[in-house]
Amino acid sequence: MSVHIAQTPSFSVFSSTDVAPQSSLESVSADLPNNVANNDLRKINLLKLMSTDIQSDDNSTIRSQIRSQIIAALQTHGYILLTYPSSTSNQGSALGSALGSSTSKLHSALLPPLHSTISSIKTLLTSPQNPWPPSSCPLTKGSVYFNENSTPMYKLGYDNGTGGTSDSHNTEDPIREYYRVSSKEPEGSGGFPSDKYGSRKFEIVRILNMCRHVCDCLLSQSLAVTVNRRHRNSGVRSWAEEEKVLRYEGEGGEDDYSILYGMNYFNTVEAVEHARGQGNYGVKDGRLLNLKEHVDPSLWVLEPVLGDGVGGLEVWDERGEKWVLCDGVRSSLNDLLLPGEAAMVAFVGKGFAKTYSRMYPDAKEIKPTLHRVVAPREDEVGKERRSVIFEQKYGEYM
Repeated sequence: MSVHIAQTPSFSVFSSTDVAPQSSLESVSADLPNNVANNDLRKINLLKLMSTDIQSDDNSTIRSQIRSQIIAALQTHGYILLTYPSSTSNQGSALGSALGSSTSKLHSALLPPLHSTISSIKTLLTSPQNPWPPSSCPLTKGSVYFNENSTPMYKLGYDNGTGGTSDSHNTEDPIREYYRVSSKEPEGSGGFPSDKYGSRKFEIVRILNMCRHVCDCLLSQSLAVTVNRRHRNSGVRSWAEEEKVLRYEGEGGEDDYSILYGMNYFNTVEAVEHARGQGNYGVKDGRLLNLKEHVDPSLWVLEPVLGDGVGGLEVWDERGEKWVLCDGVRSSLNDLLLPGEAAMVAFVGKGFAKTYSRMYPDAKEIKPTLHRVVAPREDEVGKERRSVIFEQKYGEYM
């Protein structure tokens, strides 16, 4: 993984031929919610983000607006919402038509695969027949994940332990279970299910690579750099095209330490009781926690499905000086969405903050986002919380 300042000729996630003329972009954006008019910095249009070339002078105004909004949102709030039309909305249908008739180069096939992938994630999170694998599902035990400092962290694949890299030091976790896939080496030792679970493997690959694609776009736009991804399929430009290739060969470069988590919080009475004062759990500001407040070492962190069930992920809002629940039916972020609008939440870790400070030493500081996971409220006990998190980590930043 390497990056270059945007003016330097280099391979980009997008090339100038993949982006429509500005007039086409404007006609498409007319079908999208006007985030600036809504007067909320946190809302970033996902499709516009992913279809703006970091190198092309033709889109310099749009690119500048997107970057300014991302940076301002991180400096002001500490996180962003990536919005897109929901698949069931009239607006979503109109946008799909607009994209298709505008130009095939403007990610015209992005929207259907995006919605299909979101639907697949929800199926994995909610279906008892095909969830992120429960403990009863015999899966390939993945190898140990080593981080950017060559430190062994945890096991890939299915894991219901409290930590450690061997079964002898990995006691059963009463709070949650995990499923982890390495972006560097997703197949084999990367933690994928064995071949008999091929359909599940296919869906996980789609999720992994959609998240990686979105985060690469965020990294390109927010730092004004061109992302050079050393993948065998690195010539592929759009998510729709990526999906066709990455479902078969999706490993990252040697310095790609990104990781995809599937997490299931049991939220049972026993789990809630165990959370009181135990290890990473405890009580803070009157709230029972499943995971204490912390910052990640990552560049970007993405939760692609906010869900309509039990929430848990809270981020610290710098402007409001309060914890904001990101997912579930009780999330206040739902109030920011227009009818027919869906969203992903994204925030940054220490790697991004360090890199931004180094590249832009005179700019206002961007802090790594403080976040935590709260235990269920009384009326939510007994209802599982399933979530997906993608952490973007490239060695040269860490």
